[in-house]
Amino acid sequence: MSFAAEAQAIETRFAAQWESTTAIKWDNIPYSPTAGTTYVELQIHNSNANVIGIAGNSNMHRIRGLISMNVYVALGDGTRSGRELADQAASIFREAQFTASDSSAAEDIAIQCYAANITRIGEVEDWFVYNVTVPFHRNEIF
Repeated sequence: MSFAAEAQAIETRFAAQWESTTAIKWDNIPYSPTAGTTYVELQIHNSNANVIGIAGNSNMHRIRGLISMNVYVALGDGTRSGRELADQAASIFREAQFTASDSSAAEDIAIQCYAANITRIGEVEDWFVYNVTVPFHRNEIF
């Protein structure tokens, strides 16, 4: 599974399960939120990779990353709606395992997600923000 296929699998899962809950701000796609309008931002942060298995000319690599979702809600409306949306975002990836097809790989490779963390960011410009992060890994043979 390539980095492109990894991102596609994560983005596809998020879009399908978030549906029309709010607008989604995607990386490197122009988006101008209206002040006070609730939306979510999805980011994928890749961190490190290690060789975890050696077998002749092919080695198994474990590639780690972090799925990050920022939930933006209107200022002055309290914290309940932001917390509910953060819970909803966390549930999409919490302990999830899913695959995506990649024509460059010999077989589909699973993305394994772990426990979700929710952090209060607080006021940012015209919004109150919660950040949801979910660590993940995938294994790939090179």
